[in-house]
Amino acid sequence: MEIVNKHLNYPKAELISPNTKGYVHIGVEVDSSLFPLFLVTSKTKKELIGRAKQLLKEIRKQQGVVCVSLFKAAIIPPARQSYLDSIKDRIHVAKFDIAILIETKNIDSAKKVCEYKNFHELVEFFEKKASFTHVTVMENARRIAEVDKSKKGIYLFNYFYAENPNDLLPVWEYTAGWFTANTELDNSTLLRPIKEDKSKFGVINHCRWDKLSSLLPKLIFMKTLRLYVGANFEANRIASMPILYRLINIYNN
Repeated sequence: MEIVNKHLNYPKAELISPNTKGYVHIGVEVDSSLFPLFLVTSKTKKELIGRAKQLLKEIRKQQGVVCVSLFKAAIIPPARQSYLDSIKDRIHVAKFDIAILIETKNIDSAKKVCEYKNFHELVEFFEKKASFTHVTVMENARRIAEVDKSKKGIYLFNYFYAENPNDLLPVWEYTAGWFTANTELDNSTLLRPIKEDKSKFGVINHCRWDKLSSLLPKLIFMKTLRLYVGANFEANRIASMPILYRLINIYNN
């Protein structure tokens, strides 16, 4: 791992042991926008969300499933990274305006979710109606704390691609301290595809803040985000594709 701007030297985020749960993440691209904000929901997206609500309720009842969460994108920031710009023609740049996270008791349960009839029906419906659908089975690689979905907030899925996937975990650990120090971040589950999964992303980070209004100015105006976080991603040839979401529905009883 190459470190730049060492003088900024934020304390590392305090981590706890990864959990043993399994995860299935579904990313769906439906609407596109010239602006970062999604102010209008298309008829197609409403149809997809409606059908997802029906099928996810049934998937939650399957053995081994702990929690199912459905998200709709609020903000997809424009890509302003030189490394990402240089590789955007040979990777998939994440623009998922619908995201689903299925949490299971363990990784074997997550694999079984993908075999369920309701799951296949859901994915096939997405693939028919959406422009792109991505499914990946994941495990927890690093953790600050569990992401609380019991109350309203703004949720992040940050999709990472790296030329050398082995650099992802140490660089994420090194830069996470900026967020805990400057944004009051107190939770995060870093998800990594299982070995046999053919994900387009090396890791996906998932976390939550209470309010967008208190987070967004720091992401826009604090120069150290670019000098510390962005610069170290660039130095290690890592592309981050963050998307901020609102939680639509959760099934966890």
